[in-house]
Amino acid sequence: MGHHRIPVSSEGALVLPEELRQQLHLQCGGVLIAHNENGRLVLESAEDRVSRAQAIIRQYATNTVGVVDELIAERRAEAARE
Repeated sequence: MGHHRIPVSSEGALVLPEELRQQLHLQCGGVLIAHNENGRLVLESAEDRVSRAQAIIRQYATNTVGVVDELIAERRAEAARE
């Protein structure tokens, strides 16, 4: 992973070198998510950010399904006793 000097225009615009755009699979009109991480500018593609969020949700959804199944089973057992 190389380092690149990226000038900032007076309007705050950045131009990413082609090598970085290729590594991030950015097309014309692509979207980057930017955030400050301990004084460092972090850029990531919107697609990668969404993929990470989906992985986190899947992790919790897997655990939640068991809880939901448990609750349904308990409700059915209560209904059968009534």
